[in-house]
Amino acid sequence: MCKLTLNAVVTRALADEHFRQTLLRGNHLQAFDEFSLDDTERALLQNIRANSLETFIAQVHVFIQPAGNLPVSMAGRSPSSSYAHASPS
Repeated sequence: MCKLTLNAVVTRALADEHFRQTLLRGNHLQAFDEFSLDDTERALLQNIRANSLETFIAQVHVFIQPAGNLPVSMAGRSPSSSYAHASPS
């Protein structure tokens, strides 16, 4: 999966109102036709369901963030709230 290609889709959605509305209406085949997407990228983007650009970008971000980072839904939460820690002996 190419982060540059996914970033290009997001950038286009930010800059082009018509493209953004095409995405948000779910017309994915039309929206992604001009991009050279591999099968994984196409499937990932076609499965996103969002009613706002912010939601669309957040879902794409989950897939392009570097390994080891917290997902968007975990942002702002401390790691101790998600994981149990052993007590010192």
